[in-house]
Amino acid sequence: MKSTIEIAAEESRHTHDSVRLHADILQNIPATAWTVTPDGQLDFINRFYLEVTGQTWEACTVPRAIWNKSGSDLPPFLAGLHPDHKERVREIFWNGIRSGQGWVFEAPFRHIDGRYHWHQDRAVAVYGIAGELLRFVGTCADIDELKQAEEKNKALLEISSALNGVMYQPLSAHFLSARSLNVFSAVCKALRRVIALDWAQIALREPAKGSFQVLVTTENPSQNAFEAGCELGREGNSFGWVFDSCLPLFRVDLQREKQYMDEHRLAAAGMASYAVLPLLVEDKCTGLLRIASERLQPYSEQDAEFLKEVAKQISLVLANLKAYDEIAILKAKLERENAYLQDEIRTAHNFKEILGSSSELLKLLDRMEAVAPTDANVLITGETGSGKELVARAIHSRSAREKSPLVKVNCGAIPTGLVESELFGHVKGAFTSASDRRVGRFELANGGTLFLDEVGELPLETQVKLLRVLQEQEFEPVGSSRTIKVNVRIIAATNRDLEQAVQSGAFRSDLYYRLNVVPLRVPGLRERRSDIPQLVISFLEQSARRMGKSVASVSQKTMDLLMDYPWPGNIRELQNVIERGVVLSRGSMLKLGADLLPVEADHDASDHEVPYEPDTAATLESIQRQHILRVLNQTGWLVSGPNGAGAILDLHPNTLHSIMKRLGISRPIHRDS
Repeated sequence: MKSTIEIAAEESRHTHDSVRLHADILQNIPATAWTVTPDGQLDFINRFYLEVTGQTWEACTVPRAIWNKSGSDLPPFLAGLHPDHKERVREIFWNGIRSGQGWVFEAPFRHIDGRYHWHQDRAVAVYGIAGELLRFVGTCADIDELKQAEEKNKALLEISSALNGVMYQPLSAHFLSARSLNVFSAVCKALRRVIALDWAQIALREPAKGSFQVLVTTENPSQNAFEAGCELGREGNSFGWVFDSCLPLFRVDLQREKQYMDEHRLAAAGMASYAVLPLLVEDKCTGLLRIASERLQPYSEQDAEFLKEVAKQISLVLANLKAYDEIAILKAKLERENAYLQDEIRTAHNFKEILGSSSELLKLLDRMEAVAPTDANVLITGETGSGKELVARAIHSRSAREKSPLVKVNCGAIPTGLVESELFGHVKGAFTSASDRRVGRFELANGGTLFLDEVGELPLETQVKLLRVLQEQEFEPVGSSRTIKVNVRIIAATNRDLEQAVQSGAFRSDLYYRLNVVPLRVPGLRERRSDIPQLVISFLEQSARRMGKSVASVSQKTMDLLMDYPWPGNIRELQNVIERGVVLSRGSMLKLGADLLPVEADHDASDHEVPYEPDTAATLESIQRQHILRVLNQTGWLVSGPNGAGAILDLHPNTLHSIMKRLGISRPIHRDS
């Protein structure tokens, strides 16, 4: 049986072996481990800490009496702390010592590589059997990757927040603007917290030139560096390679790795590290993010991923800005086009009403009055210059669509290969010269009226697509698969015989029937000679006012000449003749001879001429009213029947009653005297 002394010796030996074992374990684990006495003096630290920090055992274990006497309040083994964190850690350390509870803190420590790495320092108190405080035992875990990830996430949030401030504005507003510089400064400030950065730049691709334009930049690294608004050529520069490959480029040591002209320039300006990242939109490089630093930047895999994410955010914002730019340009263009079209409807042609009071014209006006309020398609036929477009404008102006545009397309004046693009529009890149998106006439006329002048000239392949639009009220722009729905009324016009064109196969019969819902024939001027005087006076006033001439009347003989001429060019020819006469007139009376009008004059132009006196300067409505009243008086106010006013005017009695009501015509009441 063992004696008490032997048992005690054996326990002491076991305890010593156990302590040695634990010390060996702490010495060799791949993590920092240490012990601190209750008064704050380090009495053990393992070799891992010394290897990582480059400190020595002697430096770490300087007695407290010495380091406290020197005025330092932190033990030497914490000397590698980042200066910005020392005050905070000092308070945590001594609170843990005084309370006997230990401590936990996170702070960056300087490693042997010269960089600061984030560590989490955790200490716990070890008490003896009697409850006395023996030691503080602690470990120091490297949390640099985790902390860097947190910092990078915070930086990304800051960058995202800064970029959102300019997200919904046109890109053109940002070049050299104070706001874009402020946003860029905020982005750079966030980047500097996690990446070495002394210079940065964002440049956008100029597709037409194949180069880049600097959107914004920090202070130039040298006098020759590019400023905002300048153009960057791709040839021989690093960003040319980045653009072609759509891959980022990192230079850890620019002096050693430089290859391109811009890299030599940056190196000469004192930059030590450099990175170029493509700004990708739909896998296409639309711009560049360039950063450089005066310090060596050993870009880690995490750094590269972080910068790619930053570039992605900038790319999205720039894509958004560009989209807003295109929308703003398109909106302005549409507003201009709409204003132009509305102005054209109201003023460009100086026609407020169709002039004339002949029976042929009144029949046409009556049919126009009936069809205008509907959405029925109208086919207007008539000779060249007879006023088909004016009829279309009058129908539109009396319809429910009057506040929307009337869009005109001269089908005979468009080159065959561009008809579809003109009608339906095209997307960017649809064909060789399609450098921008074009809005077609159908889309422009949405909600309004589309006037297809000279519709008989449309190619057969376009007729097929036009028929589909008329049937479905939808189409696809050239080069696009996106379907656009529209609500458009069609008014077509032609001087060709479309029925004959259908028979010969030059015009599709199904399209003809779609267009010819309500046919309107505009009479030639020779069929309505009684309207010539009124037209002449109107054209004379317009031309004289526009040209600043004092021509105010027409000679009677000139009017007779105008009435006798057959007018193969119809109203357009009449207007041109009057305009020529006003230009060449030397007096206040318009006189036309054979040199201005191709007819044989039966008088001498030098003879004294009497001015023509028009019967009335009445409006169209008053002329219509007078004409109907004359016919009603002629029939004894009989409206219906074979001898009634309706039959003479070629109007249905109900239609005539409606017109009479609108014009305020009622049968006079005869009282017996």
